[in-house]
Amino acid sequence: MGRSRAFDEGKALKKIMVAFWRHGFAETSIKDLELASGLSSGSLYNSFGGKDELFECAILHYMEQVVEPRLNSTLRTSDAITGLKAYLNETIEPENDNRYLGCLVLNAHLNAFQLPPAVRKLVFRCQAQVDQAIEACISRAQSEEQLSSKIDAGVLARQVSLMLSGRALRRRLHAGRGAGEGDFRAIMALFEQ
Repeated sequence: MGRSRAFDEGKALKKIMVAFWRHGFAETSIKDLELASGLSSGSLYNSFGGKDELFECAILHYMEQVVEPRLNSTLRTSDAITGLKAYLNETIEPENDNRYLGCLVLNAHLNAFQLPPAVRKLVFRCQAQVDQAIEACISRAQSEEQLSSKIDAGVLARQVSLMLSGRALRRRLHAGRGAGEGDFRAIMALFEQ
């Protein structure tokens, strides 16, 4: 009969997620994850697996706890254009404790060359899920005549994704809020009729 875990797995996973979010996959060591979670390396390995599996768990936790609620409260609401604007605003200027870290999935995507193949595949799948939600929202806004349909929804969604990726990279390089002032207004101008 195995021992029961003497820690809250969800709380530990959140701390692990934030450690990866702050430092990235390549720069985060098992020792860093021990310090962040308060768990020994043995507990980490027994509960989650190695570093690759820990990062996969962190990405899935991020998708479940951060991305899905954001998509549901913005892109999947009844008013498509208002939802799209809210999503972009929350993505560009989030109001949370980790607002200067950008998006964990976008950050991982920008450093995909450093990721093991299985982890890279998961990151790409998560990014595709977000891109599909953006495209569906744009398509809905076009069908409701809230947005011009002169440009294909898929093409426009890819452009939004590229802009958000560029914004994430710029924020990381300049490490702060002042980097790219006016980005939200510039991106939103694409959605004005």
